Amino acid sequence: MPVFVTLFWGMNLLVTAYGKNPSHRILSMFMFSACLIFIGHLIFYFFPPLFIKYHAIYIFASLSLYPIYLAYVKLVSTHAKVKPVYSLWFIPALVLTTSDIVIKMFLNESEILQLNSALLTGELTGNSHFAVRM
Repeated sequence: MPVFVTLFWGMNLLVTAYGKNPSHRILSMFMFSACLIFIGHLIFYFFPPLFIKYHAIYIFASLSLYPIYLAYVKLVSTHAKVKPVYSLWFIPALVLTTSDIVIKMFLNESEILQLNSALLTGELTGNSHFAVRM
């Protein structure tokens, strides 16, 4: 259900904001990013093998969600224009997405599954407090 709600509002805001309101365009980007995250949740729980391929999109969407929201809040509160410096907020998302893609290019599928399993159980990070129990 959250996938359809965010997709609907993303499309609705994008269509109604055509050339009129930049804050609606930014909010539309936020909704599309949230939709990608919810799609990632669906894939993770219902199609786990497919999530390996979707993981890079999930990383980018989740790390770009708050910078998009910050840009929206700045536009609404100060009525400023979108500045090029806002693009610097997306550097962590781009770097981590690119590194995830590059790392997974050098691993075969069984190593990728082992890496994902180690990350989920906390074996790789050494932090088992937040580990997902399987």
